[in-house]
Amino acid sequence: MTNLPIKKCKDRTMIPALPTTLPNIAIYLFFLLYCFFGIAIITDTIMCAIQRITTTMRKIKKEREKTSLVEQGMNTAQRTDEEEFEYVKVWNPTVANLTLMALGSSASEILLSIIEVIGNGFEAGVLGPGTIVGSAAFNLFTISAICVVSNITVFYISAAFSVLAYVWLFFILIISSPNIIEVWEAALTLFFFACLVAIAYAFDVRWCKRKMSAMTSAMVAKSYPSLSPEDHAKILAYRINQANTPHDRIQMTSSWRESRTEQDVVKFMTTFKTISVDGRTKPRIEWDARTYGVQRGDKKIQLKLVRRGTATQPLTAAYQTVNGTAKKDMHYLDKRETVQFEPGERSKAIELQILDNGDWKHDDVFYVHLKIKDKLPEDRTKLGQCDTARVRFVEHTDFPPFPTVEFAKNNYVISENDEWVRIYVRTRSLPIHEQNVIVYETEEETAEAEYDYVSVKNGQLVFEPGEIEKYVDIEIITDNPDQDDETFAVLITKINEEVVSAAAHLRTTITLIASDRAIQNLRNMRTLMRNYLKEMQLPHVTATWKEQIINACSVNGGDTANATLADALKHAFAFPWKVLVAFVPPPELMAGWPCFVTALGLIGSVTAVVGK
Repeated sequence: MTNLPIKKCKDRTMIPALPTTLPNIAIYLFFLLYCFFGIAIITDTIMCAIQRITTTMRKIKKEREKTSLVEQGMNTAQRTDEEEFEYVKVWNPTVANLTLMALGSSASEILLSIIEVIGNGFEAGVLGPGTIVGSAAFNLFTISAICVVSNITVFYISAAFSVLAYVWLFFILIISSPNIIEVWEAALTLFFFACLVAIAYAFDVRWCKRKMSAMTSAMVAKSYPSLSPEDHAKILAYRINQANTPHDRIQMTSSWRESRTEQDVVKFMTTFKTISVDGRTKPRIEWDARTYGVQRGDKKIQLKLVRRGTATQPLTAAYQTVNGTAKKDMHYLDKRETVQFEPGERSKAIELQILDNGDWKHDDVFYVHLKIKDKLPEDRTKLGQCDTARVRFVEHTDFPPFPTVEFAKNNYVISENDEWVRIYVRTRSLPIHEQNVIVYETEEETAEAEYDYVSVKNGQLVFEPGEIEKYVDIEIITDNPDQDDETFAVLITKINEEVVSAAAHLRTTITLIASDRAIQNLRNMRTLMRNYLKEMQLPHVTATWKEQIINACSVNGGDTANATLADALKHAFAFPWKVLVAFVPPPELMAGWPCFVTALGLIGSVTAVVGK
């Protein structure tokens, strides 16, 4: 008989031991899983506190710029010598991600290990080290595999340090001092962590300076020309919030679910995103129509690619279908191909297969994305505004008995410094399987033709079979000194050679905003942006204990109108934990630190129970 060392089980100091029977095992397992559920809820509170901490702002004196945008719109006599201040974040997102976020998301594993080490006389426990190493491996491999990497440089640094950490562990546990962690090894490990934070911060700061150019209000306005200034402010706030928010795997918890404003922004960014920002006269490639229509019984749809501007070089473009409410292999056949343009070639037609036996519903839509795959270095062709085509299912009942078209918007507001304005026209009742010709012209109002814009007379917009929404471009003349807002109109005069009478839907107005007015609009956009940014940053943070207790006792956070049976069952199951967490200090109290410390202590207590 082999003589094996006998270890005496330690007495349960927190939870009494029960006889090992199947019912008792089931009870232990249930409460163990319930404790894990509680840890997830408490961790959610910790993340709210961390988000509040990392959004803390400090007031700094603003250096006066020599040629700022606002100063360009003000007279020298109007300027004051008063000091200007601005608010900046205390925490860098990358530093917060590697310190506070790492602590918050791994609090249960870290506290479990600490509790075990102290309880075992500073010897490693059974669960602690394994959970920490396993969690780190899960972050490095699984999370990295399924997540989108937004900053590749910081990811490379983190991945390199993660691999080095395993090598370092092997060295100190196997080679240097087997099974013993010495003080100098612990100190050096802590120093390595500080190096990681410093290096990641340095690369992040350099990267942020480059990426901020993509977040200016001017670029947002050009990328989404059909949206209002209020929507531009939402997009700008969304981009800044995404750039400044620390990211970690714990975002899967409810504290990081998108607010309703963020969901709205993502929706219309997906719908209205058109492009890379480029000038009207620069060489570009795009779809000839923004929206194509299909009906029941259609087995194919033809889309047209057009190349504008100079076309002296060969060009290869690639396109692919993307699911919307219509799904591949259910409503259409997926297609990913390239198109070769020879020098001087201006257009190409592609064909997509439609499944007529699909369960099409009204306004089901899928998308066809376009990108430039290969071009010569000297070729400056870029994607145009219409780089995403939509294919939409159109019911026969959509068509009234008379032919009609309309402008997508009844007014457009642009800066007088813009080179052109794109106006969208869509059919409402014209046969989509026939060619339809629309005649349009410009009309003076306060803006003068050939002085403020290039006039158009008897311009033709041809809808080929299947096209239901197209565009016309009107050139804006920018070299005039006028400072007043001016307007002109675009009218549809004929539909398939039939003269149409004036109607609201056959007329759209273009307003050219003067430079000083543009500055005021910029100020208004900034004000809106701040409001939306605040709404997006802390969508779930409560300010008082009363609010927390009410939310804890309410189904679906008080939104009972949209609550389902599943929400009610989850609320009942989590009710004890919700009430317990409701007594944690609110995240708004003292910048979130009391909430963070209290929740950390609470999760430590529950973790101790799990360890037993």
